[in-house]
Amino acid sequence: MTADHTDPFTRLLQSARKAHRPIILDGATGTELDNRGADTSSPLWSGLAPLEEQPLLEEVHRDYLACGAQLLTSCTFRTTQRAFDKGNHPAGHWLKALQSAVRIARMIAAGSCLVAGSVGPLEDCFQPHLSPTGATARREHEQSCAALVAAGVDLLWLETFGTLDEIAAAIAAAKAAIDERPISFIVSVVTGSDGRLISGEPLVDAQRLAHEGGAAAFGLNCIPTGHVETALQCLVQIDDLPLSVYANLGFADPHQDWQGSASLSPVAYAELAASWIDRGVTLVGGCCGSTPAHIRALARRLNPGDHPAEPDRSS
Repeated sequence: MTADHTDPFTRLLQSARKAHRPIILDGATGTELDNRGADTSSPLWSGLAPLEEQPLLEEVHRDYLACGAQLLTSCTFRTTQRAFDKGNHPAGHWLKALQSAVRIARMIAAGSCLVAGSVGPLEDCFQPHLSPTGATARREHEQSCAALVAAGVDLLWLETFGTLDEIAAAIAAAKAAIDERPISFIVSVVTGSDGRLISGEPLVDAQRLAHEGGAAAFGLNCIPTGHVETALQCLVQIDDLPLSVYANLGFADPHQDWQGSASLSPVAYAELAASWIDRGVTLVGGCCGSTPAHIRALARRLNPGDHPAEPDRSS
């Protein structure tokens, strides 16, 4: 028998395509921790949760898994040396948080689903003018990507990027980090209501960067559900670059700040997601404001027959 040398995400993708079924991602971590009483008010958002809210973080991951998620995302979106230095945390504290986040996700996944290492922009994802560029961005992203790979993630998930320069830097960093242990990486971006990157740059240019850089998928995240259709229309069909969407379910103001969560019911969100699948999207989940109930609705609507159960809270 010929050995299978493909990485875990590629195998999952091949299986999903063969079965003509989408891949169900998990939902929000930070806002769900907030819903359950964690303090996410600092600039690090949920970055300290892997050290200070471990039982709660385990519970969030466990509920997403029970609701049908085929992938758990590590709680590392703001876990960078830059962010922790700004918060005056001790040297190396960011790495301890990152390693704890991956350990917790892997423990809950227990081999039954994949663990994606979340890598976000180095500055505010909705203020792209603050993003570092060039060698600085690549060096800092490579530090985070390398730490995630060493901690044992199954793939790198570059998400909520809004500028071509930082996307290029993050892709280069991901490729360097996975050189020793070949795994996939995904690129996901945030757009405005016009379907362009939040920086104003063309969305299709980001898609091409991802494809030419070797990304396993390209997606949209942290945008209002009403912006998804416009963004999808700006993309081109690339057969070997699957699309993903996980929208923000908070209430967006005109400047795309967010208030509250769950602007759509789980059933309504699942119906909307079904229309994205019809447009060629392969991976779908939820961003800020989504809950395990939204992921359960996605799994039931898009992968009928699985019937994920309600999370067990009896223990």
